[in-house]
Amino acid sequence: MSNNVVNTYQTLEEGDELDGRVYELYEKNPRREFIQHVRFVLAESLDEAEDYISGVDPGYWKTQSIRPVGVDYVFQKFEELHFSYNICKSVLGL
Repeated sequence: MSNNVVNTYQTLEEGDELDGRVYELYEKNPRREFIQHVRFVLAESLDEAEDYISGVDPGYWKTQSIRPVGVDYVFQKFEELHFSYNICKSVLGL
């Protein structure tokens, strides 16, 4: 695995290009269809993303899969999660 893999806790440098470098780890059903988002990974290739995830969870492929996604999808997911986060905070009185 190269040093270009960026996990979700690292920050991007200004001007970093994301197109073609964003992959989504997602839960799948037995037909390999999308069930729900798990996390995003930045990598130079699908192989690199798979190597990174298998280093974190070697058995991920049994219930999860990885797919390339676009920046617009990442932003859409951010908005959904941000909305849910704020609702949870409100419900909990935080």
